[in-house]
Amino acid sequence: MKGKNETELSKYKKEGKKLTPPLAQIGMTKASWIDDRLPEILWAVLIISQLEREDALAFFRYCLEFTLNKKDLFDITISGISKFSELDRIAFITHICSYAKEDICTLLRPILLFPNLPFIKEWEDVINKKPVPIKDWSTLGNAVQDCLWHQSQKATDCRWLKLTAAINSGKMHVPPDMLSEILNYPNKGDQRKVRPMIRAAEIMQIPGISMNTWAMDFWNYSYNFTGCISEDSIEGEKNVKYKGLENEITKSHDHYYKETQKVWNELIDHSIETSTTSAVDPKHEAVFGLTMYALTIFIENNMYKTGLSINGRVMLRILFETYATLAYLIKKEFENPEIWSEYRSYGSGQANLIYRKFEEGNLKSFSINKEKIEQIANEDVWVEFIPINLGHWDSLDLRKICEYIGEKNMYDKYYAYTSSFVHANWLAIRESVYQKCYNPLHRFHRLPLYQFPLMNSVTEDMLDIVNKTLFIMSLVYPKISIQVKEFIPANTEI
Repeated sequence: MKGKNETELSKYKKEGKKLTPPLAQIGMTKASWIDDRLPEILWAVLIISQLEREDALAFFRYCLEFTLNKKDLFDITISGISKFSELDRIAFITHICSYAKEDICTLLRPILLFPNLPFIKEWEDVINKKPVPIKDWSTLGNAVQDCLWHQSQKATDCRWLKLTAAINSGKMHVPPDMLSEILNYPNKGDQRKVRPMIRAAEIMQIPGISMNTWAMDFWNYSYNFTGCISEDSIEGEKNVKYKGLENEITKSHDHYYKETQKVWNELIDHSIETSTTSAVDPKHEAVFGLTMYALTIFIENNMYKTGLSINGRVMLRILFETYATLAYLIKKEFENPEIWSEYRSYGSGQANLIYRKFEEGNLKSFSINKEKIEQIANEDVWVEFIPINLGHWDSLDLRKICEYIGEKNMYDKYYAYTSSFVHANWLAIRESVYQKCYNPLHRFHRLPLYQFPLMNSVTEDMLDIVNKTLFIMSLVYPKISIQVKEFIPANTEI
């Protein structure tokens, strides 16, 4: 995708109802930079975060001198260093802390906050500085945040260091042209290609490198000894945004109340004026019924101010399908004039099915009027003459219906997102009731929202759909143009 190192959907492999991205197709083992590999190169993360980049890279090159042609010293991660011989381990720690151009010991001091750091006594003896908890936790948090995104420049620099150590020691071999660009990084080659190449090579399992419990210890200790930082507590702009959304809903409420009341009355009048019989008229009643149903959803959204809520998204889903159903019936009539009767008969059959289940299963519900359902089931024809369709009322699913009516873009825009809320998928749960912890030492994990959840308003999307519904109604029963006028706040330039 443009500007992002992400694969377009068209490149995903479709197998049944599953779309698989290219990397998942080749069965690569998942290797987490955040969970596993960042903590292992923590000493480098602290350096790249606190020094200017050129100074940090100069230090990294100095560190790499120690590993040159030493096949046993290929892994300079924290776990890897712990596997050096005692002499090599102390020598390496001493080497990096003896860098003459910077006070490396002070920069590495936060690493001593962790009692489970492998061979911490040796690190303590060489660094020879006691941690300053308040300052060092802050330094550590900033460093981790700088490198948390695996494709960031600073993370890439640390990954280059790890990769080059394996190459320098002779443990890892790469093609000559690739080798030259890596060893001369970042001064040779097109960095737009070199950086991804480095990341791809670093993520590969280098022979001999294996993780111990350090990464887990790092994250667990950080979680236990630092507090959460909720979005609510620091995002003043977000709270201002939420307040703005609430104000928008409040200000538009009176406008849409008056507008929809006027449109509702016009719609009822037009329905009566175009009615030609007291007999069952499946087409007329479906066209106006679906249109009034759509308008009612919009009215309820405004009346109960649900535009910012979970309910608003569920209502948007219903409104979208209402429009699609009406548009499909209108177009399908040219191929199948009985489509209106089939749509209505399906609904009567469903009413009969619901009634039968309540009656025969002795079910009770405060929200369902069993007698009213029975009345609807028998309203057109005695239910003994109406089959019950256990599938969709038409052979097409909603996606195919949208393709048929030329609204595939509308399907892509609304269906998956709103259906997540209908089916309580993780997307809906995550967006509506969780917030991000802004403590990088907690891996930006999720926290329950402290204040009532508010999301972007669905009102404008609903307005668009309800007006499209009113428009196609007027194509079937013309000589009227009914639209809900958009609310435009005062002092807004047009």
